[in-house]
Amino acid sequence: MRPASHSISMAACTCGLVVALAVALVMAACRPQEPFSEYQAVDAHGWSSTDTLRFDLPRQELPAAYGVMLGVRHTEAYPYTELWVALEQRTAGRHGTTARRDTIHLLLANAAGQWLTPHPTLHTCEQPAATIRLTPDSAVQLLVYHLMPRQLLEGITDIGLTLTPAHQHQP
Repeated sequence: MRPASHSISMAACTCGLVVALAVALVMAACRPQEPFSEYQAVDAHGWSSTDTLRFDLPRQELPAAYGVMLGVRHTEAYPYTELWVALEQRTAGRHGTTARRDTIHLLLANAAGQWLTPHPTLHTCEQPAATIRLTPDSAVQLLVYHLMPRQLLEGITDIGLTLTPAHQHQP
């Protein structure tokens, strides 16, 4: 037969382990996560001004404001130091559909033509683009297309959008 003190210490150890596990699970669940982050590839032959990338945002359980981070991946073949894109927001809700368009200017290289994100093969540029409000009763779609004078842009490989809580976002 085991002494009573041994049984109590085993029970206390088991209880402590369960409490520690519960605290770890709660902390992991409370860690802020990005509600949306996605990159889409553009055509390998170039990004045409008629090619619109569509991002369907997930519905949120609670209304909240989010910052939209626009990301561009490009190679050395991209012929410009900057990129102009349109970011169009279409929101369908109880009161119909609304649309809003922002024009975003991304600087990809300095005045000397050196890429701002040095990398041997693929450059990634990300910058705040807009702030949006998501609600449980609305479906939001973000559309991205380029506004450059050339019809077909070579060297752009991917366009991405990431949502972050608005208090972490500075457009």
